[in-house]
Amino acid sequence: MEEYQIAFSPELSIDPADFVAAWNEEAEAIANGKARLDEATSKGYIEPVTTTIVIGIATGIAANAIYDLIKKILAKRGTHTTHTHFEELSMPDGTHLLIVDRDDTQS
Repeated sequence: MEEYQIAFSPELSIDPADFVAAWNEEAEAIANGKARLDEATSKGYIEPVTTTIVIGIATGIAANAIYDLIKKILAKRGTHTTHTHFEELSMPDGTHLLIVDRDDTQS
């Protein structure tokens, strides 16, 4: 199992607890891994975020499938996802940091 930590840009106005609840209520999403909230243990890129969304994903699922599930949940919550941008960073401890923001450079 791989862990994905998800950090949403503040411009998306996503409440981490709401996202976790929505992920865990979506059958297709939870079939790939349960989401939970963790307190951030270090400062760095995602500061000032103090709560991190962590999803334990079954190995073998493509990154694009994870992105699609996130966009599906955001759309259900009323967040416009047309120009959603994902950046994935592999961390030294083996987890993946997934940064989700809006790409306003697309037309």
